[in-house]
Amino acid sequence: GGEAAADPMLAAGQQAVELAMRYLGHSLMGRAAAAHPVHEVIFAAWQAYEALRRGRNGSSLWGAEGRLSSQFLTSVVLRGLLVKQQMVPDSWPEVLVSEHSPRLQRFCQHITHLLTSALRPFIDVAAEATILPPILLPLLVIIELFHQYGWPTQASEPEQQAALAAAMAAMP
Repeated sequence: GGEAAADPMLAAGQQAVELAMRYLGHSLMGRAAAAHPVHEVIFAAWQAYEALRRGRNGSSLWGAEGRLSSQFLTSVVLRGLLVKQQMVPDSWPEVLVSEHSPRLQRFCQHITHLLTSALRPFIDVAAEATILPPILLPLLVIIELFHQYGWPTQASEPEQQAALAAAMAAMP
């Protein structure tokens, strides 16, 4: 009977990923767009995380404990997003799955892998959190880091598109 219980959890996990992506798109890309392509949002999140990490000159991004718990990420960070969204419903652009381009899908998977690999060591995952989509906790970590350190200045659209094209060209 575990399957039936997992379905609402999986659906909730997917909705949480979508919410986090919409918030990141809104916060990192601004621009009054109706929607952002998912590969652009995930790339903007990765770029912003990398810039934040480099800007710290080797000093840790993490507090004394050095890790964030899945409990904190879901009960504080994700709950905070849900509250924000209820206060201003529909104010965050939709995030669209990249249209049927295998190259964009591969790029999305590549950046997602970079993000999850970079951030997984800093997350204490409780057993019950292992059912969550693998990208959710890393997205929540990024949101929490920007809440702590401030959001980066938004690149102009031409800058963003140029960085995206360069990253796609460099993709293994």
